[in-house]
Amino acid sequence: MGKWTHSIADCLRQLGHEPTVWFLEDFPRWANRPRWAVLFFPLVLAGHIWKRRGDFDAVVIHEPSGFWYGLIRRIGSKLPPMIAMCHNVESKHHREMVEYASLGLARVPWASRLKVPLFRTWQSDGAIRLADHAVCLSSIDKDYLLRRLRLPLQRVSLMINGVSPEQY
Repeated sequence: MGKWTHSIADCLRQLGHEPTVWFLEDFPRWANRPRWAVLFFPLVLAGHIWKRRGDFDAVVIHEPSGFWYGLIRRIGSKLPPMIAMCHNVESKHHREMVEYASLGLARVPWASRLKVPLFRTWQSDGAIRLADHAVCLSSIDKDYLLRRLRLPLQRVSLMINGVSPEQY
């Protein structure tokens, strides 16, 4: 995800923007709490964006972390538009893993079968639905967003990840 995030930031710089890039390491209190971070980090992130809302034209958030920011935007707050970045949509991946496990091709512990939908996929799908736009890295993810999550085509973009033409 880091390479993709930096690539987006580079493109924005070329267009004259001044992107701010945050990773979990930029929030040291949360970086060492991966189990709690999945529930509370999205709230912390929404608070940080709220405090600096005047600094941003738009916000690009990895799908699992964008739910609360998207909800705050929808209930009437004047916050910058949100773009959900999706690389391997969380709910699609979980569904596939459970399906593969039923075929004997993967292992999904019973605790994960319970915890992932309870703590993670609802936030991820909610963020995608609340986003002004979603960017994904594969046509399979794009199809999932259109068919399963029922996003309108004009709110979904496919960005092929890899080496830029200048690098080959």
